[in-house]
Amino acid sequence: MAMSGKDQKDDSILYPGAPRDVVIAKLGPPESSTTNEKEERVDSYYIVKGNKPSTGRAVAHAALDVFTFGLWEVIGTPMEMGAGSEEHSRVLVIYDKNDKIKDVKKVISPKDKE
Repeated sequence: MAMSGKDQKDDSILYPGAPRDVVIAKLGPPESSTTNEKEERVDSYYIVKGNKPSTGRAVAHAALDVFTFGLWEVIGTPMEMGAGSEEHSRVLVIYDKNDKIKDVKKVISPKDKE
């Protein structure tokens, strides 16, 4: 599943005690929201982390290409390929009775490994 930089989500809000309304404001609505056997709310999010496109970085690489007569490509291209990778994960956010985060679990499924 290819996603653009605007689809990336900042999961720094996912820590115990964070209120659910703040999580939704930061990450958007969950993929699903259910109740577990302990009657706790469980929200599921698909998180994409990675290196967002940058005009400034592209200009810097172009300038380095010019000043090094193209030699920068030998270093810059592999570096950008590694930096441009994205990490995909699915997380389950478990809330207490006050809708505050109780626990966050990362889920790995065969679909996520593609």
